[in-house]
Amino acid sequence: MKRRLFCGSILALLLVCLLPLWAAADTGPKPSITVTPEGFGEDACYLTLLSQTETTGPWSKQESFAASKDSYGDPEADEAIWTAFNDYEDADGFYFLGCYGEVTGGQVFCWSYYPPDTFKALAYFPDSGTFAVGPVTERKEFSAHYTMSLSEQGDTLVMEHEQDAAENNIAFVERLSLTLVIELVLAVMFCFRTKAQILTIVCMNLITQVGLNQAITYLFPLVSSRWYWPGLLVLEVLIFLVEGAVYARLLPRWKKDPAAVCHPWGYALAANVASFGVGLILARLIPGMF
Repeated sequence: MKRRLFCGSILALLLVCLLPLWAAADTGPKPSITVTPEGFGEDACYLTLLSQTETTGPWSKQESFAASKDSYGDPEADEAIWTAFNDYEDADGFYFLGCYGEVTGGQVFCWSYYPPDTFKALAYFPDSGTFAVGPVTERKEFSAHYTMSLSEQGDTLVMEHEQDAAENNIAFVERLSLTLVIELVLAVMFCFRTKAQILTIVCMNLITQVGLNQAITYLFPLVSSRWYWPGLLVLEVLIFLVEGAVYARLLPRWKKDPAAVCHPWGYALAANVASFGVGLILARLIPGMF
């Protein structure tokens, strides 16, 4: 029975790895830019971030709406809005990369996957066919938050950077709690159920999650976002190796049945891949948490 459970878990992990996800470890934070509009009224408004480079991650300048749909597969993309942004000629030569969102009525815009390092906010008002553009801005934080308002003339955007330590701490606690829930559920499936085993897993996650969060928060903003995933992969492999080594040494000591076969390395792999996979999916649904 245990052997079947172990084999089933490994098979499930292989299937997860075949999905279009980056498989690594832990529900760590993902780079993002969040913009909250203020004082825009109820007129229809759309927002994008123009990039200093022609590509960032999967986003890139496209020649046609059809090519953009093929690249991003966004079912909510509107050809008229996309075309208006794409036809906009920026005075500083910044590029529209296809990522935009509606901010009518104060809706928040979040670019949560490979946001540009240097950008300009561009608002489009389809009812009047007019634009308002913001200043050149550099993302100096891993997860950057801004408020956006219109100038008195109505043709430029005023961007104000926000720092919310309390919000970041809450998001970290939420990510840590999610990781613990996922990994403890898998621990039970792998028959690691004693108090000592559970305590070991909890302590390891506290150490690795705090270390991962600090590295991402303070080190990653110092380099270009293009190095985020390679850097994250290195950290995740290190976390897997550390957790696997600790689990292999400690977890078998406290098993209830001395004759039972343990799979601490298999558990470390399953727990890390599962927690990261769930985190990556939720990053699209709850950007503020990730």
